[in-house]
Amino acid sequence: MKKYKTISQVIRQGQISVNGPVAIIIGLVPILSFLVTPQGYAGLGIFMGFVLGFVLAWSWWSYKIVKWRIWAFENTKKSDWGKLKQEAINQQLIWDDGVILSLIHISE
Repeated sequence: MKKYKTISQVIRQGQISVNGPVAIIIGLVPILSFLVTPQGYAGLGIFMGFVLGFVLAWSWWSYKIVKWRIWAFENTKKSDWGKLKQEAINQQLIWDDGVILSLIHISE
């Protein structure tokens, strides 16, 4: 018999594996962009860093969230799936149904 994880364990893993890297990407890319931008173009470098950071973070999220969702549903009881989905929405791991952004994913 398979040992299932609790909803809080699955959500915590999602926060670490999905949202953790997103926060790092969004914070680190503009800083690195500023550091490599020639003097006199710092503003443009920071702006481009934010744009690139957003694109990279969104790409990571949209790839990793699919993998996490599969893992999460495989590792929780079927009777908990509704609660898992709602908690993932509450913890800002996934978008609520009907939000146009919930349809944008990068698949393998």
